[in-house]
Amino acid sequence: MSDYFIRLHLFLSRYRLSVCVVAIAACTAAGLLAASLQMDEDIMRMLPQSDPVVRSHFHAFKKLRQTDRLIVDIGISEANDAILFEAADRMFAALQQNPELQELTYRFELRDFPGSLRLLHNHLPSLLGSPEAYETLAQSILPEAMVARLAWLRQALAQPQGFVVTDVARVDPLGLGTSVMKRLQSVHGGVGDTRIVDGRIVNHDGCHVLITAMPRFSSANIERSGVMIEALLADARAVERAFPAHKIHVAIGGGHRIGLDNSRLVRRDAGRAVSIAAIAMVLLSFLAYRRRWLALITLVPTLVGASIAGATLFFIGQTTSGIAVGCGTILLGITVDYAIHVLYHIDNAAHMERRSIATTVLHIAPPIGFGALTTVGAFLVMLLSPVETHRQVGLFAVVGVTSAALASLFLLPVLVPLSRHHEARPLIMTRVFERFFAWRARHLALPVVAIVLLSIPCAIGITRLRFEGDIAKLNGVTPSMALDQDILWDAWGDAASMTTVVVAAPAMQDALEMNDRVAASLTALQDKGAIVSYSSIAPMCPSARTQNRNVTQWKRFWTPAKKQALLSDIQRIAPEAGFRADSIARTLEVIDAQPDILTPEALRPTMLGQMMAQQIHSAQDDTAITTLVKLPSPAHYAAVANRIKDAVPGAVLLNRVAFSQHIARLSKRGLARFALMVTIADALILLLLLRHPKWVLVVLLPIGVGLLWTFGMMGLLGLPINIINFVFVIFVIGVGIDYSLFLVTATQELRRGRPERLATTSGSITVCALTTICGFGVLAIARHPALHSIGVTAFMGMTFSLVSTILIVPYLTGNSPSGQPRPGTPSPKASRRD
Repeated sequence: MSDYFIRLHLFLSRYRLSVCVVAIAACTAAGLLAASLQMDEDIMRMLPQSDPVVRSHFHAFKKLRQTDRLIVDIGISEANDAILFEAADRMFAALQQNPELQELTYRFELRDFPGSLRLLHNHLPSLLGSPEAYETLAQSILPEAMVARLAWLRQALAQPQGFVVTDVARVDPLGLGTSVMKRLQSVHGGVGDTRIVDGRIVNHDGCHVLITAMPRFSSANIERSGVMIEALLADARAVERAFPAHKIHVAIGGGHRIGLDNSRLVRRDAGRAVSIAAIAMVLLSFLAYRRRWLALITLVPTLVGASIAGATLFFIGQTTSGIAVGCGTILLGITVDYAIHVLYHIDNAAHMERRSIATTVLHIAPPIGFGALTTVGAFLVMLLSPVETHRQVGLFAVVGVTSAALASLFLLPVLVPLSRHHEARPLIMTRVFERFFAWRARHLALPVVAIVLLSIPCAIGITRLRFEGDIAKLNGVTPSMALDQDILWDAWGDAASMTTVVVAAPAMQDALEMNDRVAASLTALQDKGAIVSYSSIAPMCPSARTQNRNVTQWKRFWTPAKKQALLSDIQRIAPEAGFRADSIARTLEVIDAQPDILTPEALRPTMLGQMMAQQIHSAQDDTAITTLVKLPSPAHYAAVANRIKDAVPGAVLLNRVAFSQHIARLSKRGLARFALMVTIADALILLLLLRHPKWVLVVLLPIGVGLLWTFGMMGLLGLPINIINFVFVIFVIGVGIDYSLFLVTATQELRRGRPERLATTSGSITVCALTTICGFGVLAIARHPALHSIGVTAFMGMTFSLVSTILIVPYLTGNSPSGQPRPGTPSPKASRRD
């Protein structure tokens, strides 16, 4: 096998020019395909879509298009309705002129209040159904209640604001629909702490007005979003300039602006990371080699691997996550290790002929090959992840690492010319480690003490390690967007923090029936104090089945004797109160009415329809209805969710705090599962090479210590683990194993009587680790939170893995710090048996 390896190298060397031309052509073609990748920065792609909770939330968001809805806040420094409403009117007019927007919600037409009131009154038989409603109705037709009601109407009509009561007096003077009117007032009053003032949605302090709109396209369309958002921001600044004395500010939020910021930050950070990492790696290589120009070809295998991996993603035909591409820049720090390892060993010795170079590469091919296999094995585990972004990163890394390793072993040596010197001094990093090992021989206890002193506080830090599940914190936004987000949360945070209950069905009536059951459950919960309030369309637009049942109950209530007694009381009481008895009697025609089924379509032209439009989402063969629920505290969520899901199994509850906690639990379980799977996969691969479990443990132990230090330091520094950065465990295990494996195989070479290269290997893996740390570390300066979190955690993981490997492996392999076997260590034959 060794002879074939050397003969292949000699064959490739004879045709160096042809090999280079073919490699350049292939990389160019693959690079062009990779550059054509279609990017998608949707943050929801970072979540495991196979998880039932995540899947239900994802489908609910898709139905409601909540992430696509545009939120516009017009704020003023001090409450002034006239100025605030004028500014809001101007912004609304500008939004109406934007052809990309539809379904604008701003001002409810209150002049339609009489029509809405009359519509509800005519459908009282369909709407009254609860025992409480009929108890209120029975009280309202008592003689003393009628006297008090008509006296109140008489007094209210005499007041300046009497025109508001006029409609009530004409439609329902006796208050038969008091229960329904309370529901109408609840809707009219807004959601949470918001209010409706002159038809506009105003927040609790009266300094903010809300406008919402739905763009005609998805927030995934970044290019179109960019044009629309720029136009909207220009309109917002124009409105602000129109009121210089009142400090008007227009804040714009929503999925389109967040997606645009995510896209721009990811692309900017990824481009900067690639550039800085490449420069740093070339510089490190330049300082490490004797022949400085070798630094120029160090990145050749990396470029080969990255271009082929990008082309592979292109041929899959799917859109690629921008976060996956950003993580792919880490590939620079991983695959360059193989090139450095090859070039460092070639440059560390004098090679006067091609066979000598081939022999050197042959000796380091097993650790490089198996090191690549362990890294590939780690990334193959990512292909099993339920998170699409993880799978894309895994595929990118598997293809890239494999291609780069092959290029390092077979393409790179061909590019290295023969040395002109018969003898050469060891490279600088080799000399550094020769001195380090000599120092360690004189101070055996100090490294052990350092390991213990670092491990104790890190063990404590692990108990403080926390998991972050709020996916919104992984969004990358510009400073202006961050300011607008703070304004929106301060003004509308109470409404935004409410729980949303979503029911969906193919037919409208089926969805309405489910919504009725949700409302009944919420009413029971409200009576027990489990919820503060809720806003539902069920009281004003129940399902047909509920309406028919209510009509039957209405007829049972109005017996002939009860109706006759009411008419007699009206004839006696009305004139005394100053009202015409026949006018009041005409309002009682509803008692014998057989109303049509009240539908959302019938309500749509009215003020009620405008208010309900935000809670009914209809599409072809699919209707979703939402109910907003205000909880006393997040602790009440579980009980409310269980009650609603028992009553309506298909209901979905959207609650930011609960969802974040669920994602945090997924991250915690995923971290343990991924670490175990990667360790098992790599252990099996190592067993094939090292052929004894004890050597596998020697390779893995430094990685375990490095992870202990990493997790502990994260806990001490308050750095959380999230659904994205927990995969850095794969990088640390997969790449850190390479360093430990290189050192173990170097000590085994010495046991077999071959030349000692422990210091040379230590020098090469240190340069490899430094370049990898550059690849990771440069992401730590990224402004995008997801990339930044990966950069910081992986930087710490790789640094600690390198330190633990250098300190621990020489002890565990039975070698003295000088690199020579200790007295009593196994002979080469015994080693081979191991």
